[in-house]
Amino acid sequence: MQTSFDDLIESGKKVYVVNNTEPRGLLLCTVIDALSGKPQKIEFHRTWIPFCLTDRLPRETLQKSIELRRYIDSQLLKLVPEDEAQRMLSSPRGQAEYRRLHHSVFSKGSAMTDAKRSLIESTKHQNDGGAHQVNPSVQYLDLNLHPRIKAWEHRVSTGELNGITLVNELETHRLELTEQDMNYLVAGNFPQEVKEFASEALGSQSFNKEPRSKTPESAPPRPAAYEPDWG
Repeated sequence: MQTSFDDLIESGKKVYVVNNTEPRGLLLCTVIDALSGKPQKIEFHRTWIPFCLTDRLPRETLQKSIELRRYIDSQLLKLVPEDEAQRMLSSPRGQAEYRRLHHSVFSKGSAMTDAKRSLIESTKHQNDGGAHQVNPSVQYLDLNLHPRIKAWEHRVSTGELNGITLVNELETHRLELTEQDMNYLVAGNFPQEVKEFASEALGSQSFNKEPRSKTPESAPPRPAAYEPDWG
């Protein structure tokens, strides 16, 4: 039987959650500090590794947070068993992702500017209609690929993205990637780490098995940060 949020709080165990928004995006949550009574904003970054709530906030604050409970009840935040969370965080891939997040949160100046420039360039490439295709022989319009696939392939080809970093990106979006996406990653111009990731996903059937609908070109972009309106 799945352990409830209240059971975890009362047991004294660590409470881990993972950002479960779909598509995966930055999730913002406001909690009221139990001691000061002041609001405190928590960011759950776009990643596949879990966050330890009890390392961030006192248990009393967690227990009394209505908004946090809504996030968990609605599965925007998904509870992760402690042993599974520790296994994910201690794996080489998990440690690399933790270091990436730590760097992106605390780095300033030019590093942040570079990150913003990369995001702009990636978005531009996704919307350019395939004018700068990495594989000219591939008929992209015939494939219903994840919207980030072309941008990832482009960034790999220009040396902006290496295999390990891209695998962490793919892990973050695993539940959005279909069998066609995984097959393309195996066959496309991607580093060996990426091909191994996709091959493993195909072998274990750990990908999105739902058919992907075509996204209308006029659809508005998803906000960078997601704060549900509960009415």
